[in-house]
Amino acid sequence: MKEIVVMKNSCYKKLYGKALLEISRLERQGKDLKTKLRELESENKYLKNKLEEWKNKNANTLSEAEVSGNSSQYFLEAEVIDKGYINRNSTTKEKINLYLSIFKVREDICAVRWESSKSGKTGYSPYCKNEWRQGVCGKIKGVKCKDCKYQDFFVLDENTMRLHFLGKKVLGGYPLNKSNLCKFIVIDLDKDNWADEARIIIGTAKKYKVSGYLERSRSGNGCHIWFFFDTWIKAALARKLVFILLDKAMEEAIT
Repeated sequence: MKEIVVMKNSCYKKLYGKALLEISRLERQGKDLKTKLRELESENKYLKNKLEEWKNKNANTLSEAEVSGNSSQYFLEAEVIDKGYINRNSTTKEKINLYLSIFKVREDICAVRWESSKSGKTGYSPYCKNEWRQGVCGKIKGVKCKDCKYQDFFVLDENTMRLHFLGKKVLGGYPLNKSNLCKFIVIDLDKDNWADEARIIIGTAKKYKVSGYLERSRSGNGCHIWFFFDTWIKAALARKLVFILLDKAMEEAIT
């Protein structure tokens, strides 16, 4: 009987020791999370201050529409996009030109979608006129496109866009130009509650007079929300603007 009591006490001591270690680990984790939260709050405050500084610095460059409060300082409004009045009766060239005027990307290269017949894997790569040409294409010998001396890339223009819209090629553009500037940014939502998140984000954007354009994902299980800018801006600033918008959307969701 005495041996059983000793064994029980020993087990209790081991369990108690493990419990103390777990409590200590959780306390450390809690401190780390609090530290991370303070860092994020500090970064959020910094970004908001930088945004205000940018607004004040560029206050004199506002357009007449912006001064009158009809549009945001940075984002392209629906009225601007629709001012060309492109409709079903417009010519193919007019429609393509409208598309290219909105989706401004790098003008020296475009990408093409590919799908592996063996693995089914898909992706995008630079669309080159010399791709897989024997004795010319560097990929055959393992040379990357950016290092190939025979690179001769297609660009997004009227001819290539016709192929895209006819479904003969699935093309894409590179949003950042060589100066790391962009004219649009997109939010990708693909979780189960993507529809609710999209409604909140677009609703919040409207509240701040920003137009967001929703597009259903290729899979159907998600969406993209596009935001377009009046002019080329730094990619870092575009991300900051959207992060602030998402922060506001989270506040709306909580309240």
